[in-house]
Amino acid sequence: MELAMRVVETYEIRSALINEMGLDDAEFTIESKEVLSALLRRVAGFHCPCLKRKLVRSVFESLSPIAAEHDSLRQKLYDTLDEMIEFGDLYESRVNNRFDYNDAEALIFILPPTFIQLPSNKILILGVIPDHTSCLPPDLQNDIHYQNTIRLLTIEPLDDEAPYLRELGFQELHLDTWLRSPRIRTFKEHIDRHRKHLNARGNPGMGIGLHVINPDSDVTYYPKRWIEPGDYSGLFVGKRELLYNQQAWCLVELNNGAIEKLIDFPLPTSPYPGRDGAWHLQCAIDAYNGNPQQYRVIDGDKGSQRILQLFSPVPSWTIRFLTTIAEPVELSGCLFAYRIDQMEVEAISTFLKDRLWMSDSEIQ
Repeated sequence: MELAMRVVETYEIRSALINEMGLDDAEFTIESKEVLSALLRRVAGFHCPCLKRKLVRSVFESLSPIAAEHDSLRQKLYDTLDEMIEFGDLYESRVNNRFDYNDAEALIFILPPTFIQLPSNKILILGVIPDHTSCLPPDLQNDIHYQNTIRLLTIEPLDDEAPYLRELGFQELHLDTWLRSPRIRTFKEHIDRHRKHLNARGNPGMGIGLHVINPDSDVTYYPKRWIEPGDYSGLFVGKRELLYNQQAWCLVELNNGAIEKLIDFPLPTSPYPGRDGAWHLQCAIDAYNGNPQQYRVIDGDKGSQRILQLFSPVPSWTIRFLTTIAEPVELSGCLFAYRIDQMEVEAISTFLKDRLWMSDSEIQ
Protein backbone atom coordinates (compact mmCIF):
# COMPACT_ATOMS: atom_id res chain seq x y z
CA MET A 1 0.00 0.00 0.00
CA GLU A 2 1.50 3.30 -1.11
CA LEU A 3 1.21 6.41 0.96
CA ALA A 4 -0.22 9.39 -0.89
CA MET A 5 1.07 12.85 -0.10
CA ARG A 6 -0.02 16.25 -1.30
CA VAL A 7 0.83 19.84 -0.64
CA VAL A 8 -1.73 21.51 1.62
CA GLU A 9 -2.45 25.15 0.91
CA THR A 10 -2.45 27.70 3.71
CA TYR A 11 -6.12 28.54 3.20
CA GLU A 12 -7.00 24.85 3.68
CA ILE A 13 -5.26 24.81 7.06
CA ARG A 14 -7.09 27.97 8.09
CA SER A 15 -10.45 26.50 7.08
CA ALA A 16 -9.80 23.20 8.84
CA LEU A 17 -8.78 25.01 12.05
CA ILE A 18 -11.87 27.21 12.06
CA ASN A 19 -14.16 24.24 11.44
CA GLU A 20 -12.45 22.26 14.19
CA MET A 21 -13.41 25.04 16.62
CA GLY A 22 -17.05 24.56 15.65
CA LEU A 23 -17.17 27.72 13.53
CA ASP A 24 -17.96 28.38 9.88
CA ASP A 25 -14.88 29.19 7.79
CA ALA A 26 -17.15 31.01 5.31
CA GLU A 27 -18.14 33.47 8.04
CA PHE A 28 -14.99 33.90 10.12
CA THR A 29 -11.23 34.29 9.63
CA ILE A 30 -8.56 33.03 11.99
CA GLU A 31 -7.95 36.65 13.09
CA SER A 32 -11.59 37.22 14.13
CA LYS A 33 -12.40 37.41 17.84
CA GLU A 34 -14.78 34.49 17.53
CA VAL A 35 -11.97 32.16 16.39
CA LEU A 36 -9.29 33.61 18.68
CA SER A 37 -11.53 33.25 21.75
CA ALA A 38 -12.34 29.63 20.82
CA LEU A 39 -8.61 28.87 20.50
CA LEU A 40 -7.83 30.58 23.80
CA ARG A 41 -10.53 28.54 25.56
CA ARG A 42 -9.08 25.36 24.08
CA VAL A 43 -5.52 26.20 25.13
CA ALA A 44 -6.69 27.40 28.57
CA GLY A 45 -8.21 23.97 29.14
CA PHE A 46 -4.72 22.45 28.80
CA HIS A 47 -2.53 25.05 30.51
CA CYS A 48 -4.51 26.91 33.18
CA PRO A 49 -3.73 28.00 35.77
CA CYS A 50 -0.94 29.84 34.00
CA LEU A 51 0.31 33.29 33.14
CA LYS A 52 -1.56 35.36 30.59
CA ARG A 53 1.46 35.57 28.33
CA LYS A 54 1.71 31.76 28.20
CA LEU A 55 -1.79 31.47 26.76
CA VAL A 56 -1.12 34.21 24.24
CA ARG A 57 2.24 32.74 23.25
CA SER A 58 0.78 29.26 22.76
CA VAL A 59 -1.92 30.47 20.37
CA PHE A 60 0.36 33.00 18.67
CA GLU A 61 3.04 30.43 17.86
CA SER A 62 0.41 28.11 16.41
CA LEU A 63 -1.22 30.75 14.24
CA SER A 64 1.70 32.93 13.14
CA PRO A 65 2.76 30.70 10.21
CA ILE A 66 -0.71 30.89 8.67
CA ALA A 67 -1.98 34.26 9.88
CA ALA A 68 -2.64 36.93 7.27
CA GLU A 69 -2.23 39.78 9.79
CA HIS A 70 0.86 38.55 11.60
CA ASP A 71 2.02 41.92 12.98
CA SER A 72 -1.19 42.71 14.86
CA LEU A 73 -2.00 39.14 15.91
CA ARG A 74 -0.31 39.20 19.33
CA GLN A 75 -2.12 42.38 20.42
CA LYS A 76 -5.44 40.98 19.14
CA LEU A 77 -4.89 37.92 21.32
CA TYR A 78 -4.24 40.03 24.42
CA ASP A 79 -7.32 42.17 23.68
CA THR A 80 -9.45 39.07 23.14
CA LEU A 81 -8.17 37.46 26.34
CA ASP A 82 -8.96 40.61 28.35
CA GLU A 83 -12.50 40.60 26.96
CA MET A 84 -12.94 36.92 27.89
CA ILE A 85 -11.83 37.69 31.44
CA GLU A 86 -14.22 40.64 31.58
CA PHE A 87 -17.21 38.55 30.48
CA GLY A 88 -16.44 35.51 32.64
CA ASP A 89 -14.98 32.70 30.53
CA LEU A 90 -11.73 32.99 32.48
CA TYR A 91 -10.66 34.46 35.80
CA GLU A 92 -7.54 36.47 36.60
CA SER A 93 -6.08 36.42 40.10
CA ARG A 94 -2.82 37.64 41.55
CA VAL A 95 -1.17 34.88 43.55
CA ASN A 96 0.81 35.98 46.57
CA ASN A 97 4.56 35.84 46.11
CA ARG A 98 6.40 34.97 49.33
CA PHE A 99 9.16 37.39 48.29
CA ASP A 100 7.20 40.41 47.10
CA TYR A 101 3.46 40.51 46.40
CA ASN A 102 3.85 43.49 44.06
CA ASP A 103 6.16 41.44 41.84
CA ALA A 104 3.74 38.53 41.61
CA GLU A 105 2.12 38.07 38.22
CA ALA A 106 -1.57 37.34 37.86
CA LEU A 107 -2.55 33.80 36.92
CA ILE A 108 -5.41 32.90 34.59
CA PHE A 109 -7.88 30.25 35.75
CA ILE A 110 -10.69 28.59 33.82
CA LEU A 111 -14.23 29.05 35.13
CA PRO A 112 -16.79 26.22 35.15
CA PRO A 113 -19.58 26.02 32.53
CA THR A 114 -22.17 28.65 33.41
CA PHE A 115 -25.32 30.00 31.80
CA ILE A 116 -27.24 33.25 32.17
CA GLN A 117 -30.81 33.71 30.96
CA LEU A 118 -31.14 37.02 29.12
CA PRO A 119 -34.37 39.07 28.90
CA SER A 120 -34.88 37.74 25.37
CA ASN A 121 -34.94 34.28 23.87
CA LYS A 122 -31.22 33.82 24.38
CA ILE A 123 -28.92 32.25 26.96
CA LEU A 124 -25.37 33.44 27.49
CA ILE A 125 -22.89 30.56 27.75
CA LEU A 126 -19.68 31.04 29.74
CA GLY A 127 -16.84 28.87 31.01
CA VAL A 128 -14.48 26.13 29.82
CA ILE A 129 -14.35 22.33 30.06
CA PRO A 130 -10.77 21.02 29.87
CA ASP A 131 -9.98 18.83 26.86
CA HIS A 132 -13.17 19.84 25.05
CA THR A 133 -13.63 22.29 22.19
CA SER A 134 -17.15 23.14 23.39
CA CYS A 135 -18.85 22.79 26.75
CA LEU A 136 -22.17 22.05 25.02
CA PRO A 137 -23.46 18.72 23.65
CA PRO A 138 -23.94 18.43 19.86
CA ASP A 139 -27.74 18.89 20.07
CA LEU A 140 -27.24 22.41 21.46
CA GLN A 141 -23.97 23.31 19.74
CA ASN A 142 -25.74 23.96 16.43
CA ASP A 143 -27.93 26.60 18.07
CA ILE A 144 -24.99 28.68 19.29
CA HIS A 145 -24.48 32.16 17.86
CA TYR A 146 -20.95 33.54 18.13
CA GLN A 147 -20.56 37.29 18.62
CA ASN A 148 -17.03 38.52 19.24
CA THR A 149 -15.95 36.60 22.38
CA ILE A 150 -19.41 35.64 23.64
CA ARG A 151 -21.56 32.59 22.90
CA LEU A 152 -25.34 32.93 22.77
CA LEU A 153 -27.73 30.00 22.75
CA THR A 154 -30.90 30.89 20.86
CA ILE A 155 -34.05 29.17 22.10
CA GLU A 156 -37.69 29.14 21.06
CA PRO A 157 -40.06 31.36 23.11
CA LEU A 158 -41.76 28.39 24.82
CA ASP A 159 -38.62 26.33 25.36
CA ASP A 160 -36.86 26.15 28.71
CA GLU A 161 -33.33 24.84 28.37
CA ALA A 162 -32.35 25.75 31.95
CA PRO A 163 -33.21 22.34 33.50
CA TYR A 164 -31.31 20.54 30.72
CA LEU A 165 -28.25 22.75 31.22
CA ARG A 166 -28.35 22.13 34.97
CA GLU A 167 -28.45 18.38 34.33
CA LEU A 168 -25.35 18.79 32.17
CA GLY A 169 -23.54 20.34 35.14
CA PHE A 170 -23.87 24.00 34.21
CA GLN A 171 -24.13 26.57 36.98
CA GLU A 172 -26.85 29.20 36.63
CA LEU A 173 -25.92 32.82 37.29
CA HIS A 174 -28.52 35.56 37.66
CA LEU A 175 -28.26 38.37 35.12
CA ASP A 176 -27.89 41.11 37.76
CA THR A 177 -25.10 39.18 39.47
CA TRP A 178 -23.21 38.84 36.19
CA LEU A 179 -23.81 42.46 35.15
CA ARG A 180 -22.71 43.61 38.61
CA SER A 181 -25.36 46.30 38.27
CA PRO A 182 -26.89 48.21 41.20
CA ARG A 183 -30.43 47.34 42.22
CA ILE A 184 -33.27 49.19 40.54
CA ARG A 185 -34.25 52.44 42.28
CA THR A 186 -36.24 55.52 41.35
CA PHE A 187 -34.15 58.46 40.21
CA LYS A 188 -35.15 60.35 43.37
CA GLU A 189 -33.97 57.49 45.61
CA HIS A 190 -30.68 57.38 43.73
CA ILE A 191 -30.12 61.13 44.13
CA ASP A 192 -31.09 61.09 47.83
CA ARG A 193 -28.62 58.28 48.47
CA HIS A 194 -25.79 60.36 46.98
CA ARG A 195 -26.88 63.50 48.75
CA LYS A 196 -26.60 61.66 52.10
CA HIS A 197 -23.00 60.73 51.29
CA LEU A 198 -22.28 64.32 50.28
CA ASN A 199 -23.81 65.74 53.46
CA ALA A 200 -21.98 63.23 55.66
CA ARG A 201 -18.53 63.36 54.08
CA GLY A 202 -18.46 66.26 51.66
CA ASN A 203 -16.30 69.31 52.25
CA PRO A 204 -15.44 72.30 50.08
CA GLY A 205 -12.23 70.57 49.02
CA MET A 206 -10.15 71.70 46.08
CA GLY A 207 -12.05 72.60 42.94
CA ILE A 208 -9.06 73.37 40.73
CA GLY A 209 -10.05 73.15 37.08
CA LEU A 210 -13.59 72.13 38.02
CA HIS A 211 -16.06 71.60 35.17
CA VAL A 212 -19.61 70.34 35.68
CA ILE A 213 -22.35 68.89 33.51
CA ASN A 214 -25.12 71.39 32.89
CA PRO A 215 -28.40 69.55 33.64
CA ASP A 216 -30.36 72.06 31.54
CA SER A 217 -28.33 71.42 28.38
CA ASP A 218 -29.22 69.29 25.38
CA VAL A 219 -28.90 65.66 26.49
CA THR A 220 -28.35 64.51 22.91
CA TYR A 221 -25.01 66.33 22.54
CA TYR A 222 -22.73 65.26 25.38
CA PRO A 223 -19.56 67.29 24.54
CA LYS A 224 -21.46 70.58 24.84
CA ARG A 225 -22.85 69.74 28.27
CA TRP A 226 -19.63 70.59 30.11
CA ILE A 227 -19.41 74.08 31.61
CA GLU A 228 -17.46 76.04 34.23
CA PRO A 229 -19.29 76.57 37.55
CA GLY A 230 -20.02 80.23 36.75
CA ASP A 231 -22.82 81.41 39.06
CA TYR A 232 -24.70 78.11 39.08
CA SER A 233 -26.29 76.64 42.21
CA GLY A 234 -27.40 73.09 42.94
CA LEU A 235 -26.14 69.52 42.72
CA PHE A 236 -23.78 68.71 39.85
CA VAL A 237 -21.66 65.89 38.49
CA GLY A 238 -18.22 67.20 37.63
CA LYS A 239 -14.55 66.64 37.02
CA ARG A 240 -11.67 68.33 38.82
CA GLU A 241 -7.96 68.40 38.14
CA LEU A 242 -5.43 66.44 40.17
CA LEU A 243 -1.65 66.36 40.12
CA TYR A 244 0.23 65.08 37.08
CA ASN A 245 -2.58 65.93 34.62
CA GLN A 246 -4.97 63.46 36.24
CA GLN A 247 -8.70 64.12 36.72
CA ALA A 248 -11.24 62.91 39.28
CA TRP A 249 -14.97 62.50 38.85
CA CYS A 250 -16.83 64.25 41.65
CA LEU A 251 -20.21 65.22 43.05
CA VAL A 252 -20.38 68.87 43.99
CA GLU A 253 -22.91 71.24 45.52
CA LEU A 254 -22.56 74.81 44.23
CA ASN A 255 -23.91 78.08 45.58
CA ASN A 256 -23.57 80.84 42.99
CA GLY A 257 -20.56 79.04 41.55
CA ALA A 258 -18.82 78.55 44.91
CA ILE A 259 -18.17 75.01 46.14
CA GLU A 260 -20.12 74.26 49.31
CA LYS A 261 -19.59 70.49 49.39
CA LEU A 262 -17.59 68.08 47.26
CA ILE A 263 -16.99 64.33 47.27
CA ASP A 264 -15.09 62.25 44.73
CA PHE A 265 -16.33 59.19 42.89
CA PRO A 266 -16.34 56.32 43.56
CA LEU A 267 -18.31 56.75 46.74
CA PRO A 268 -17.10 54.90 49.85
CA THR A 269 -17.85 51.14 49.64
CA SER A 270 -18.93 51.48 45.98
CA PRO A 271 -17.74 48.57 43.80
CA TYR A 272 -18.02 50.65 40.62
CA PRO A 273 -15.39 52.83 38.92
CA GLY A 274 -15.73 56.56 39.41
CA ARG A 275 -16.95 57.19 35.86
CA ASP A 276 -19.72 54.58 36.28
CA GLY A 277 -21.01 56.25 39.41
CA ALA A 278 -20.86 59.68 37.80
CA TRP A 279 -22.67 58.70 34.61
CA HIS A 280 -25.33 56.77 36.53
CA LEU A 281 -26.03 59.71 38.82
CA GLN A 282 -26.18 62.13 35.88
CA CYS A 283 -28.95 59.99 34.39
CA ALA A 284 -30.87 60.37 37.65
CA ILE A 285 -30.29 64.14 37.82
CA ASP A 286 -31.46 64.61 34.23
CA ALA A 287 -34.61 62.56 34.88
CA TYR A 288 -35.29 64.49 38.11
CA ASN A 289 -35.08 67.77 36.20
CA GLY A 290 -37.57 66.58 33.60
CA ASN A 291 -34.86 66.34 30.96
CA PRO A 292 -34.14 62.57 30.86
CA GLN A 293 -31.36 61.20 28.73
CA GLN A 294 -32.57 59.70 25.49
CA TYR A 295 -32.09 56.76 23.23
CA ARG A 296 -33.45 56.25 19.75
CA VAL A 297 -34.30 53.14 17.75
CA ILE A 298 -34.27 53.59 13.99
CA ASP A 299 -34.56 51.30 10.99
CA GLY A 300 -31.46 49.28 10.22
CA ASP A 301 -29.93 48.26 6.95
CA LYS A 302 -30.62 44.51 7.21
CA GLY A 303 -34.20 43.28 7.13
CA SER A 304 -35.73 43.16 10.61
CA GLN A 305 -32.66 44.60 12.30
CA ARG A 306 -32.79 48.02 13.98
CA ILE A 307 -30.20 50.53 15.14
CA LEU A 308 -30.05 51.68 18.76
CA GLN A 309 -28.55 55.18 19.18
CA LEU A 310 -27.21 56.46 22.51
CA PHE A 311 -26.16 60.07 23.03
CA SER A 312 -24.39 60.01 26.40
CA PRO A 313 -21.87 57.71 28.12
CA VAL A 314 -23.43 54.88 30.14
CA PRO A 315 -22.03 52.72 32.98
CA SER A 316 -19.93 49.67 32.12
CA TRP A 317 -22.66 47.30 33.35
CA THR A 318 -24.96 48.73 30.68
CA ILE A 319 -22.31 48.10 28.04
CA ARG A 320 -22.03 44.49 29.27
CA PHE A 321 -25.77 44.01 28.83
CA LEU A 322 -25.88 45.58 25.37
CA THR A 323 -22.88 43.60 24.17
CA THR A 324 -24.67 40.31 24.85
CA ILE A 325 -27.59 41.07 22.53
CA ALA A 326 -26.33 43.80 20.20
CA GLU A 327 -23.51 44.48 17.78
CA PRO A 328 -21.59 47.79 18.01
CA VAL A 329 -21.67 49.84 14.80
CA GLU A 330 -20.22 53.18 13.76
CA LEU A 331 -22.86 55.80 13.07
CA SER A 332 -22.82 59.59 12.92
CA GLY A 333 -25.28 61.70 14.88
CA CYS A 334 -24.88 59.87 18.19
CA LEU A 335 -22.19 59.02 20.71
CA PHE A 336 -22.35 55.29 19.94
CA ALA A 337 -24.76 52.83 18.33
CA TYR A 338 -25.68 49.13 18.24
CA ARG A 339 -27.33 46.93 15.65
CA ILE A 340 -30.16 44.97 17.28
CA ASP A 341 -32.91 42.56 16.22
CA GLN A 342 -36.49 43.79 16.33
CA MET A 343 -37.22 41.17 18.98
CA GLU A 344 -34.63 42.78 21.31
CA VAL A 345 -36.13 46.29 21.23
CA GLU A 346 -38.55 45.77 24.11
CA ALA A 347 -35.95 44.17 26.42
CA ILE A 348 -33.41 46.94 25.75
CA SER A 349 -36.01 49.70 26.18
CA THR A 350 -37.12 48.24 29.51
CA PHE A 351 -33.52 48.00 30.71
CA LEU A 352 -32.70 51.62 29.79
CA LYS A 353 -35.92 53.01 31.24
CA ASP A 354 -35.86 51.04 34.50
CA ARG A 355 -32.15 51.35 35.31
CA LEU A 356 -31.11 54.65 33.69
CA TRP A 357 -34.50 56.43 33.60
CA MET A 358 -34.07 57.16 29.88
CA SER A 359 -36.82 58.04 27.41
CA ASP A 360 -37.15 56.99 23.80
CA SER A 361 -36.91 60.09 21.65
CA GLU A 362 -38.24 58.43 18.52
CA ILE A 363 -39.11 54.95 17.29
CA GLN A 364 -39.50 54.57 13.55
